[in-house]
Amino acid sequence: MENKIVTAKWKVCILGDVCELIRGVSFKPSDVVYKEKSGYIPILRAGNIGNRLDLDNDLIWIPKHLVSNQQILRPNDIAICMSSGSPLVVGKNAILDQEWRGSVGAFCGIIRGNNANISQYLSYWLRSSTYLEWRNTQARGANINNLRFSEFSKLSIPLPPLPEQQRIAAILKEQLAAVEQARKASEARLEAAQALSAAYMREIFESEEAKEWQEVTIGSVAFEVQNGIYKDARFYGTGNPFLRMYNLDNSSWQINQRNLAKVQVNPNELNKFKLVEGDLLISRVNSHELVGKCGWVGSELEGHVFENMLIRLRFPNDIDSKFVAQQMCMKSFKDQIQSRAKRAIGQSSINSSDIRQFKILLPSLRKQCALSRMLDAHIRDASVLSSSIKQEFDYISILPESLLRQTFDGII
Repeated sequence: MENKIVTAKWKVCILGDVCELIRGVSFKPSDVVYKEKSGYIPILRAGNIGNRLDLDNDLIWIPKHLVSNQQILRPNDIAICMSSGSPLVVGKNAILDQEWRGSVGAFCGIIRGNNANISQYLSYWLRSSTYLEWRNTQARGANINNLRFSEFSKLSIPLPPLPEQQRIAAILKEQLAAVEQARKASEARLEAAQALSAAYMREIFESEEAKEWQEVTIGSVAFEVQNGIYKDARFYGTGNPFLRMYNLDNSSWQINQRNLAKVQVNPNELNKFKLVEGDLLISRVNSHELVGKCGWVGSELEGHVFENMLIRLRFPNDIDSKFVAQQMCMKSFKDQIQSRAKRAIGQSSINSSDIRQFKILLPSLRKQCALSRMLDAHIRDASVLSSSIKQEFDYISILPESLLRQTFDGII
């Protein structure tokens, strides 16, 4: 169905003439509870306002007497974020399409159309590029972006005759519902593809065969456990490529070269801290969830040096270091890390002594190499699949904007 519209009989209205603008509820922190309570009413905040209203998650509750009857949301009311630290969030809005007795907080507002047809039509126009351009010019503030109710009430709205309002709303509702269904299906496929890597790893390291492998401590088999180099900021900018903890991916044994730093090192430092293929790097300081993440050094990283937030492991030739790195990505190994990690404000840490105590499972070298190659191939295939589905998901995600643009662009 085409979004073809005829604008000859359209008129331009002022939002305040066809809608009532209602401010959100003001309250004190001491008024708030975080779960349903008798005599209290739920309040939506900016995080609850997207393409749809989220009426279930992260709600707060305040006493009913703080909310006027006018501020109670009604079906076909449009909730809008009027103030946010993000320019992409301020001005976001969504229509209430069901019965729900609650309101919105002080940084939000309610747009209540003179009738349900206007509200339905406006709920789509207020996502158009014309509206978003207006929002971008109107949102002001040094740190917080604010929309003023006084300016919002003067916003010019293209308003077609009633039958056209109904037709446009019906077309967009049908199209956007189909897009949302496709988005959810694509999202489910993406989650399934992303779960493949973990499934492949469990198949190897949690197998019945793995229970028969020899259990050893890292300290008993690694011939080197070494902290990286600290260099003052004045040595940054030129010199050798410098790996930092940010170059270790969060959920795999890969090392990325994004935003790769460079640092000046003297010959003795280079000899001591340069990497060779087969080295294994571990993050010794990070958030509690990410401390201990690891990366395997391939030939493309030889000659790089590594920072003091990382610890290098080196193993003898009868151990496949990539097999060890793959095992370190398992939850069972991460549990060992978190059980020994020392917490501080905002971060956790492990040291060389901790790492030496961590346990790994080792089959024969031949088995290690075979399993490592197989797992590498599986993960590569899963990554390609995830990337393909992600492209599909990203395309579907921008379809609503495209449909709205086709409908409303050039009208006003």
